[in-house]
Amino acid sequence: MNKQRIKSSFIKLHRQMGLWLSVIMLVWFISGMVMLFYGFPHFTGKEKNASLTKIKAEDFINYRETAQKLVKNAKSVSFYNLAGKPVLEKQISGKPLQRYFLDTGKQIQNIDSNTAYNFAVNAFNLKNKKYKLEVINELDTWIPWERMTKHFPIYKFYFEDSLETQLYISSKTGDILQHSTSKERTAAYFGAIPHWLYFKSLRRHLESWRWVIIVLSFLGVIMSLVGIVAGILRFKKRRKNKIGFSPYKKKLYRWHHYTGFVFGLLVFTWVFSGMMSMVSTRWFYNEKPEKEIINKWKKSFTNLQPFNYDSLFSKINETPFDVKEIEISSFEDKNIVIYKNTTLKSLLFSEGKLIERENKNLLTETENLIKTKFGKELKNIELLTSYDNYYYSEKMKRTLPLLKVALFNDAETIIYVDPLRKKIVKITNRASRILRWLYKGLHTLDFPIFRNLSIRLPVVIFLMLGGTMVALTGFIFMIKKTKKKFKK
Repeated sequence: MNKQRIKSSFIKLHRQMGLWLSVIMLVWFISGMVMLFYGFPHFTGKEKNASLTKIKAEDFINYRETAQKLVKNAKSVSFYNLAGKPVLEKQISGKPLQRYFLDTGKQIQNIDSNTAYNFAVNAFNLKNKKYKLEVINELDTWIPWERMTKHFPIYKFYFEDSLETQLYISSKTGDILQHSTSKERTAAYFGAIPHWLYFKSLRRHLESWRWVIIVLSFLGVIMSLVGIVAGILRFKKRRKNKIGFSPYKKKLYRWHHYTGFVFGLLVFTWVFSGMMSMVSTRWFYNEKPEKEIINKWKKSFTNLQPFNYDSLFSKINETPFDVKEIEISSFEDKNIVIYKNTTLKSLLFSEGKLIERENKNLLTETENLIKTKFGKELKNIELLTSYDNYYYSEKMKRTLPLLKVALFNDAETIIYVDPLRKKIVKITNRASRILRWLYKGLHTLDFPIFRNLSIRLPVVIFLMLGGTMVALTGFIFMIKKTKKKFKK
């Protein structure tokens, strides 16, 4: 096969694939730019925390007998206010999470629409706002996940406030499942929904949805690689007094050649990294050892030990912040009492004292527990006082300090342990760390040099505009080609 034939084969293949894929590529780039500012609506932990009201000791003290009966055989409990009422939430081994109103002692389950309404208006200060209620028994655009079916029927509230708030409340547990505003929904129609193919008929079938994205991305990878090769093969040395290197005379062809030549590699890395987001680490290694590590650690969480109920709430007045939740668990038969305001503001109540996460004795105690628990499996323990490449938050919302624990095993497992709550907050392995760079690194330029969003954002916007131009010129070319075929 001669050189000219190879060249024409690459160009022809790129054109044929572009006829089908240019629309998808253009949609991915435009929607990706929208997603730089707005993602898919979610009811986040931050919103849940904001919806809780300050705990007052006097609101809980009178229900000590009810609480003491309910905490029997529990592995963990939490106290907080819900819809203006004191609530106890408990976890028993092998059973779903249970919640009770302390004033009645009744479990919160199979709630009616009036109770759901009270939960909604108290969480988002929507009292006296007009609303419409819809009881739904199927997934819709804003709850496309199969896991939501266990909450059916779901109460969907449409509030006539300035934000046009919509709330989804579970009839089984009373949990807020989704929260969105008109602005978020509009942005999602142009951003997350087309970018992630978040169409309810597809998204509800997780594996089908995953494979659709993998196949489309793979075809996009092939098309962009073939385009890069074709662009190089069509490279033409410029003559004296001539501008440019493209042999094409038509502006559309020439601009596609130019933008593809400059941004083609970028298009390839973005489509490839998008495909990597759908790849599971279980495809690369055996997850069993990692599950054994988690189970070994979880076994240390025992049933709660007896505690002084009055002392628990009287200590609230000594905290330097408004307490919104009290969480109690037991690690190796020793109660862990945490006073929480946000994920970053938590204090441990131990031996009559309030202790911060940075406490040296606490860190030493947790380190000794880790050494005892893992023994010869332990490679090293590091005190993490600042974010690393695998445990971090762009908005500085993750807890520090933590203990970073490396283990001797085939997967090169690293766990991150919160010394305050004695919980594994993150676990990584060799495969997940590689995928982190192949997906987040390449897809969002999530590299240490760009960790500052004020630096990364303009760079990403510029590069995405370049990718959009490649896709747009290809799309226009596809439209013209299609028109010619229909005329014939």
